[in-house]
Amino acid sequence: MVAVNYALNAFMPFVVVAVLSFNAMGWERIEPYAIFGLMFFASRYNWKVGYSVAYCESMGVDFDDPRPIEDQLSDANKGDLDQ
Repeated sequence: MVAVNYALNAFMPFVVVAVLSFNAMGWERIEPYAIFGLMFFASRYNWKVGYSVAYCESMGVDFDDPRPIEDQLSDANKGDLDQ
């Protein structure tokens, strides 16, 4: 069931948008290809941003702290060395 859920969430939006846009505009127009390409770009970028946020949270980066991330990570590592 998990594999089916993943497949539907990962691939079904592309299938639905492709079917609807090519059905409405046809194969000879450029717009469906542009829509599909931009959708692919947005989904890849969204995944990479989500991964980077999860990684930063696992490293203890506080997003509300105005200091650079390098300073936050060095402070977190100093705390580990003091123990």
